[in-house]
Amino acid sequence: MLEHTGLSRLRVGWEAEDGQLVVSVRDDGDGALFPQALAEYRLRERLAALGGGFTVEAVPGWGTSVTARFPLVLPPAPRPDVLRGLSNRELDVLTELARGRSNRDITARLHITEHTVKFHVANILSKLGVRSRG
Repeated sequence: MLEHTGLSRLRVGWEAEDGQLVVSVRDDGDGALFPQALAEYRLRERLAALGGGFTVEAVPGWGTSVTARFPLVLPPAPRPDVLRGLSNRELDVLTELARGRSNRDITARLHITEHTVKFHVANILSKLGVRSRG
């Protein structure tokens, strides 16, 4: 939001509502939406995995509003035996995924190709029965 032109005010608010912490940020800038930043994508994905949410609304000439909903109660932990079906290398990749690393970062850390990382990620998602890496 600080990159918007014409910005003179920024409002940050938060409240507990229906078992969630709702954080909202509004500005009075130009209301232009920039291409989604990687940080926004990761936040949206992580909040969805926890049962939260993330929205961005922009009206040209009126400003932008960002709202993030953080659940105050964590979802039940997965059963430990779920991870037994993963190979050692898949566990290595899963550890890096849990740290929020990109495929390129995982490639550098584990000294494997990006194709191999994508292959392992697909296997991990399938074995764990989830749709996204979030």
